[in-house]
Amino acid sequence: MTSNLVNTYHTQVAELTKYDFSEYNIRTIQIEMSKNLISGIENCIIELFDKLSYEHAYSDEYKKNIHYYNGWKTNKAWYINKKVILPSMNAFSSWSGKFEPDYRVRRQLADIEKALNYLDGGLTDGMDLEKCLKHAQQIEQTRKIKLKYFYVTFYKKGTCHIEFTNPDLLKKLNIFGSQQKKWLPPAYGKVTYEEMTLDERNIIDEFEGKEEYEKTLKRQDYFIYDSRSSIPCLETA
Repeated sequence: MTSNLVNTYHTQVAELTKYDFSEYNIRTIQIEMSKNLISGIENCIIELFDKLSYEHAYSDEYKKNIHYYNGWKTNKAWYINKKVILPSMNAFSSWSGKFEPDYRVRRQLADIEKALNYLDGGLTDGMDLEKCLKHAQQIEQTRKIKLKYFYVTFYKKGTCHIEFTNPDLLKKLNIFGSQQKKWLPPAYGKVTYEEMTLDERNIIDEFEGKEEYEKTLKRQDYFIYDSRSSIPCLETA
């Protein structure tokens, strides 16, 4: 779970101390938590989408994080580029100046990785983020540290450069964020490019282009997020 879901979980556990320890109560809470988990995960992904896009696009250094396009019924739309820069990620000790990423840096990277895990659906082989960062610290490697879905590079001015290594997963994140924010036409992923209206085609052209959209249609089971198939139902557990 991402850090905000963990906090929600601990709150629920604290509330459970008021209930009798019975099979009925356990299963009832289990079902409730399963339902909440879906919306919690989706909120985490949207927060990630916002964090990697417009939240830090206010200056020349961070404006390259995103590419703008005309969204459906709005002019405010964007998608995340392959390389992004995040501020407030100081991984160097204020005392020694050595590379020592603290828990706040590790937690932010872990949250990004976990949100991508949900979208990825277990297709990518696992890598232990803590071990990767610890090894990088031991050999004093601050650039191009390989993690599960991206490389990270840290600078002493407190920024972290992220370079995504899975273009399909990044595309899925961009599609998810754009659909949730209603920037893509309702017909996106449901009809062919030729079946779309002229206005819909214009959006597709700016978002990804006809060729990429056809790739999306061919693999819509992967690229189009479906919450019903993403989280196992616990009602019959």
